[in-house]
Amino acid sequence: MKNVHFLNGRLVDEDHLLISPRDLGYSRGYAAFEFMITTGGRPFMADRHIDRLFNSCEAISLKMPWSKQQVADWVQQTVDANELVDEDMVMRIIISGGSSGTLTLAKTPTIVIIVEARMVHHSEDYANGVRILLTEFDRYEPQAKTTNYVQAIRVMNAAPHDVDEIIYFSNNMVREGTRSNIFAVINGILITPRTGVLGGITRSVILNDLELSTGAEARDFTVQELLSATEVFVTATGKEVMPVTKINDELVGDGTVGNVTKEVMVKFKNFFESYKR
Repeated sequence: MKNVHFLNGRLVDEDHLLISPRDLGYSRGYAAFEFMITTGGRPFMADRHIDRLFNSCEAISLKMPWSKQQVADWVQQTVDANELVDEDMVMRIIISGGSSGTLTLAKTPTIVIIVEARMVHHSEDYANGVRILLTEFDRYEPQAKTTNYVQAIRVMNAAPHDVDEIIYFSNNMVREGTRSNIFAVINGILITPRTGVLGGITRSVILNDLELSTGAEARDFTVQELLSATEVFVTATGKEVMPVTKINDELVGDGTVGNVTKEVMVKFKNFFESYKR
């Protein structure tokens, strides 16, 4: 079955998922987006994703002519058209500046909802952990999820094949990954950077919805603190909770997935599975 997508108020198939090359999202990189997943035919944490989408548009002065409820209805309409009850799918909602021959915004933005099969990550990565690299970089408007992934594409394509993620730091403070948030167990406390980051939805579930034996808090920490952490993991909608057992060329802790990380993985999975019921 071919996937059904949404474009400017109507459902379309892949062959008709077309925008003008004059669209400011294409010609000038002026767009915000959300990446969400379905479970049991239901978009996971849709309200938080749509709230963040509107916040991202506001941060880059991209005016939204629709209400949050209207966008939520279009998302559900697209899910229903694809009959996604039996398999998890990913959805990308993109809002761009619309077709324009100058820097002037179009009267109405372009809205696209793209549906794709969910990519499955290797089970051994969750069992054994992955490697990450650190690089210095300040992301433009980090609180906004924009389509500006120039740096992310550059560093990920230049990275060794065994690297799962690149983590940005600035002024010696750890920030976030190219497509993820980072958590670390430092002095027995589970923490994630507070400033200069995009507030991830998986991150928000860990901070606000899971009852963890260690608790979890948002506070900034240095590169040196990260390198001395006993456990590290990254979070993202697609990969959920991914253990990290190597940073650059150094092992994290004893090089195995730690107990705090395992607890978070299990409790997040349970939260995700319960969402469909």
